[in-house]
Amino acid sequence: MAINSDGSLPDPSAMLDVSSTDKGFLIPRLTTAQRNNISHPATGLMVYDSDQKHFWYFNGTAWTSVAAASVFTTVNNTNKARNHNSDFIVGGNSLDYNGSNNYKMFFDKSLGALRAGKSTSSSWDENSRGRQSFASSLSSTASGQFSVAIGPSTTASESYTIAKGYKAEATSRNAVAIGSFAEA
Repeated sequence: MAINSDGSLPDPSAMLDVSSTDKGFLIPRLTTAQRNNISHPATGLMVYDSDQKHFWYFNGTAWTSVAAASVFTTVNNTNKARNHNSDFIVGGNSLDYNGSNNYKMFFDKSLGALRAGKSTSSSWDENSRGRQSFASSLSSTASGQFSVAIGPSTTASESYTIAKGYKAEATSRNAVAIGSFAEA
């Protein structure tokens, strides 16, 4: 069955095909109490909960928030990571360099390591991430524990090191290298 304003036929794979170029599809809006009072909801039943301000579906056993499947939630116009037990990547599906110019953010929960920028090599691989380290920019590496690398191709490879600048390298424990091609 097709519901539209242009007389087009329904897609053969759909029981109901709703299409429009200037209107949306509005599903039932219920309060949380109304949603919870639906008697014997069908598996896959979906509603908009006007109290919770998001969509819910019935999975056959319980009502499940569509937002709960997301890594992030929005609270007071701020995106927040949900409480979960895995690493997360923003801006791509993997850390692997694929030849594109995609910038990414990555958090390794087991190490407490954060990366932001773009990796064009193995600079974000597991052996290039130190415990509680931070690296930002193009192909920066912070492999030392508590290390910080900021700037293109910077390296902070020992514990408690800081490298900032273009190709700055902090390779001795507690070293700080600041400036282009700086070494410590």
